[in-house]
Amino acid sequence: MKYQKIPWLERSQSQIGQESWVAFALNYKKHGFYLEIGAFNARVLSNTSVLETSLEWTGTGVEISQQLAETYNSERRNKIICADATVLDYEKELDALNFPNTIDYLQVDIDPPSNSYKALVAVLRSSRRFSLITFEHDLYRRLFKFLPVNYYWKWKALLLLRFRGYVCVASNVANGRARQEDWYASNSMNLERIKLPKSVDFRAVFQNYPK
Repeated sequence: MKYQKIPWLERSQSQIGQESWVAFALNYKKHGFYLEIGAFNARVLSNTSVLETSLEWTGTGVEISQQLAETYNSERRNKIICADATVLDYEKELDALNFPNTIDYLQVDIDPPSNSYKALVAVLRSSRRFSLITFEHDLYRRLFKFLPVNYYWKWKALLLLRFRGYVCVASNVANGRARQEDWYASNSMNLERIKLPKSVDFRAVFQNYPK
């Protein structure tokens, strides 16, 4: 498969280039919107920090740890919610924030992947659509060192999203040999431009990534 090398966003600290891929896929759109499930840290490994600061996006996130949420909110313009992402009423929260019907980017990244799947189900109960979705399945993690249990959650998410009109354009994006995520796009997008090879190491996709 031929694909275009994607520039790494300056100052982005995404682990495997999620933020740079989102910006590229949306032609470096200004004033977009994001929902970050599993916000964790305001800067370190963030997939939204540069979207907020450089591209002036509006967004919110969900983080179950009160300490992490408070620290995050002290450092970022866009504030997050301290809540259990698997049971949150996303329609209510997003309505309160006046988010549009189509949100540009959804991150789903909480541990374990079974909880990421539950959060995905919860957010898809809302009326919102998403242009791009990154879903962390952590295939490299195994039960008792040999049972690849996370395949179950990867395929559950894939079938759910396919049914809802999303296409997996990057399967098993990896950090070295550690396959971590699937990346999806709405079927209304130009899919050929943003497709990546299966199980590709992110270093082969991005240029000028931090060493």
